[in-house]
Amino acid sequence: MYRGMDINPNNIVMTSSLRADDEEYVHPQGRTRIVRKMFDRAPDGKWLEKDRGPLGFRTPNGLVWGHAPDEFGYICRSPGFSVATVYSRSQIKELGELYNDDEFEGPLVRPRVRRPWPVLKLPKKHPANMDPPLGAIDEGCEEGHEDPEYRTYTMRWDEFSSDKSTAAQVATSDGASTSQSAPPPARGCSADPAQVCRGRLEPNDASPPLVNHYRHAYHYLWCNHFVERLKAQKRPTDLITRTVHQMNRHGIMADNNGILVFDTPEAMLPYMLEMNWEPVPGMHVPDDPETTARYAAPLEMVLPDVDDNVDAETNAGDDPQLPCDVCKDEMAAESDHQQPDEDVDMDDPQTKVNAEPTMKALPASGLFSVQDIPKLEEFIPEGLFPDVLLVHDPQQLTNHKQTSDDPVKYRRIYPVLPRDSDEDKPSAKKEELVAHLYLHPANQFGSGHHSFVYRAPLTLPPPLSARSRTGQCTVAAKLAYRRCTAHRLLRHEADVYNAFPKDTQEEYCGFNVVPPCHRYPVPVGAIVPKFFGFYVAEGESSRPHSEHAICSEDGPCRVDWMSPILLMEECGQPVEPEKFTADQRTECFSLLLRLHNLLIRQGSFYVRNVMIQPGPLTLSPERRSFAHPSFRLIDFGRGECFDRTPKGPNDEEWVKLRNNFQVRVFDELRCAREQLLIEQVVGF
Repeated sequence: MYRGMDINPNNIVMTSSLRADDEEYVHPQGRTRIVRKMFDRAPDGKWLEKDRGPLGFRTPNGLVWGHAPDEFGYICRSPGFSVATVYSRSQIKELGELYNDDEFEGPLVRPRVRRPWPVLKLPKKHPANMDPPLGAIDEGCEEGHEDPEYRTYTMRWDEFSSDKSTAAQVATSDGASTSQSAPPPARGCSADPAQVCRGRLEPNDASPPLVNHYRHAYHYLWCNHFVERLKAQKRPTDLITRTVHQMNRHGIMADNNGILVFDTPEAMLPYMLEMNWEPVPGMHVPDDPETTARYAAPLEMVLPDVDDNVDAETNAGDDPQLPCDVCKDEMAAESDHQQPDEDVDMDDPQTKVNAEPTMKALPASGLFSVQDIPKLEEFIPEGLFPDVLLVHDPQQLTNHKQTSDDPVKYRRIYPVLPRDSDEDKPSAKKEELVAHLYLHPANQFGSGHHSFVYRAPLTLPPPLSARSRTGQCTVAAKLAYRRCTAHRLLRHEADVYNAFPKDTQEEYCGFNVVPPCHRYPVPVGAIVPKFFGFYVAEGESSRPHSEHAICSEDGPCRVDWMSPILLMEECGQPVEPEKFTADQRTECFSLLLRLHNLLIRQGSFYVRNVMIQPGPLTLSPERRSFAHPSFRLIDFGRGECFDRTPKGPNDEEWVKLRNNFQVRVFDELRCAREQLLIEQVVGF
């Protein structure tokens, strides 16, 4: 059943200023997402009631939906009557009046979820896999609206893929299949942006495979464009050195043709003995003392391991003589510069009183490093959602008191999963799903009135992993200050996140009409970041301490509690509305309107709590741009959910609470118009 209070709640008095069906019409504010059509009525057409019109195709939020802006149009509520509303193409077809497919471009389709670029991977036959399976690339609406019975998926293929075969079929729950294809869709070559290929490394899958000087088959070969670059170098070993450093993984031996990858020092030892660890023609061995030391040291421990190298190509530029860590000073300086947090106003004098000191630290390394680790933008499969979070926190950011380097054990409070209700049944006893979170002060990227936010590497419960050199992905980890009110706000924010329906964290194709923005359709993006759980240290209370319930933010108590941890998707930087188009400001405002349709208030609406990142998220990060931005609302520590149902038709207390809530909603809308520079009161 669709959510929403009214099916088509907008009444519009038609005037000439609203008509935009002229093909040469140019909106005075430069808008491109505008309702232009005027749907004709049959002379004997019935009166269209305000909240009983045809449903048509809807997104789960219950709002009018169309696949493109030209699928919306004005329609008079009665033939010849000047009061109109906005209908979609699918509503007109359901209404049955003068509908003609030829008036529209493309077929009539239903809304579908747009999947972010895949980062997670899981064995294809694992029972926790999803439909579509993890690793499936969103190929757009041209492919995504196929009949599910015959639908196929193209799977992401890269050097981190578990299945290295050139093609594989993956069955889905509805009997459809997926095709894992190599090569993946053509993209800019990482070795030569002017070319397109599968990437810098390609599998050595020829028969027989290419071998090196010692008759050992390469695991991967350089792409043709990279080989050409090597041939053009006076000292190709310098380029190979920087490229191998950029991979941020030990146990790699490379030459002019390709690489061999070793998971342990023991596996690498026979090759070292055979070569006597001497440079030979065609085999690359680091030739400077510093690089040699950095390569040799990690071989004393179990691999994989990582270091804190900076991206070689980004920092070294075009000079082949520059080492890959040439910009360590700049990197250290950059780590000291923190981005504004979602709940901080740097112009607020109270910030200086409330803000906790920001810890400065050396760049993170090893499993704490976020260098080249992708951020998590997908949902974690419910069957592998962590029960336990082992937090690696050597700098005691969580305020733990352990003297050893052992991780601190946290337990999931939210989300509450179906399997949690069965945990007391003897037959349902199962091994707990354990994830690892790595906190480091150098990875802090926000601080505000009550919390620090860290970009934190996350290792998910096996066999679930991410496509990175360590199998990790990054999430935003929010920790409370050591004040009672800060803990209370963070726990309340977790309550609000737990109340969000799943579709508020998903992106759909097409556009919604969100009253009162009835003239300007907006993309159906996610409203809030994906929620990856709320965790409390084992032995700590899952609720705020009652003795501090009356403490105010103006006079909080300093406490010695361990901080809970809120994990969510990282969603970019705060918006700057003065740089936006009118369409983009309306899109940001529509997020709040959609939130209010759920009877939820954000509670502290400022532009710092509206985030922007390049998109679309269906593409790989290097192909995204701010020409297709993705927006999110964040910071719900002061949010409010009106979820009380009336006891009966004469429940006066409920009416009073609802009216008071509505007053606060109107105040929040007024504040949002000011913050987002929206001048029009209606129809913006």
